[in-house]
Amino acid sequence: MDALTDDPLALPDQDVLIEGVPDHLVEPLRAWLRSQLRSKSEWNEVLARAILLRIRRSKAPQVNYYGTALVNCPQGDLLRAINALLQLVDKKHLKIDTFELDHLLSFGGSAYRVSSDLDRLVHRVPEQAQAAFDTAAKTAPEAAARHLQDAWVATYGLDPDYDKAVSSSIKAVEEILLPLVSPTNDGHRTLTKSLATLKREASDWEVALPNLPSGSSAISILSDLMHAMMKAHSSRHGGSSTSRIPFAVEAETVLHLAIALVQVLSIGGLKKA
Repeated sequence: MDALTDDPLALPDQDVLIEGVPDHLVEPLRAWLRSQLRSKSEWNEVLARAILLRIRRSKAPQVNYYGTALVNCPQGDLLRAINALLQLVDKKHLKIDTFELDHLLSFGGSAYRVSSDLDRLVHRVPEQAQAAFDTAAKTAPEAAARHLQDAWVATYGLDPDYDKAVSSSIKAVEEILLPLVSPTNDGHRTLTKSLATLKREASDWEVALPNLPSGSSAISILSDLMHAMMKAHSSRHGGSSTSRIPFAVEAETVLHLAIALVQVLSIGGLKKA
């Protein structure tokens, strides 16, 4: 008999994450939402009304305040309401306690957490994956980091958009690679053309990957990875029998390839020989 799993007093397994809002999180999340909107100011009422509209709910005539209606929204709408609050709030007018919110979600076993930019809820991922994303976003140029953030939210947000996730992942890589490979070709450069240039001029470039097996080319490895990312975005062209929206696992794979490539390119892992 396993003493840990059969102990009725043992803590629940934190690796088992819960989608939606389980019963044990309803009151803590309502209390958190109530504390954020505790003031019945005109600004808070405008904000609460906007969030209700965003989640397609209304205030009953007998309820005096929009904030009250929002706090008591259906259990299934709580995460969407909190997500909308994080997105819509003007932090100059209302200070949101994201630390306490993240604490509740984490200890309650929620599959969601507050995003790194504190602007929304995103799906909880393994710590190593989160750390890789955070590092890449911090070291990348601003435009590339913005596309990477968009891809992360589109992959792991409450309302995922896997087509946008793949598109934004590719754009994040393009933001660094294209000006590196084609610095004087602003108006017409594309990832396809840049990869063709990279392969054609492979001897002029080097990748910080020593001791590759005989016959292997670091440039070919990078190019093949980027080509694979483009192939995953088949929906970018209409009218084709192969055009479709990416599956979740495909979008997630492309995102993490982009994170690795953005990091490699940002630190100078690809440079002129």
